[in-house]
Amino acid sequence: MHQRDVAVLILLQDNTILLQKRSKTAKRFPDTWGLFGGGLEQDELPEYALQREVLEELELPLHQPKLFKTYPYQLPELKEQGTVFAFVETYSGQPCVLHEGQEMKWVPFDAALDLELHPIYREIIREIVRGESGVLS
Repeated sequence: MHQRDVAVLILLQDNTILLQKRSKTAKRFPDTWGLFGGGLEQDELPEYALQREVLEELELPLHQPKLFKTYPYQLPELKEQGTVFAFVETYSGQPCVLHEGQEMKWVPFDAALDLELHPIYREIIREIVRGESGVLS
């Protein structure tokens, strides 16, 4: 299996989260809702990958993203495995410009769980909703 680590952003505003509707032709999880972010380049730290990906995808500079949790993953259909580094940050109000995917929208946490999400993203959001993480306190 090929190793691919990923950094994703949980961007919060009040009791909502910013989600991305992935492209219908995306290699991973096409036409589903997910978090902004992407793969780490060789020897890149997750924090730097997150900053780079969010700038590319949203033109949004991050201020102080905090590591929320890590999640191991496997995608047998792509012969891929790795770690998802999930970071959280509160939205600063700076405009976001979508450069990747079909659309983006702020979604209340409970409504996010009703969307078609990859299981890892669903688990991340579910943990936030349950309040186990302390992110919303």
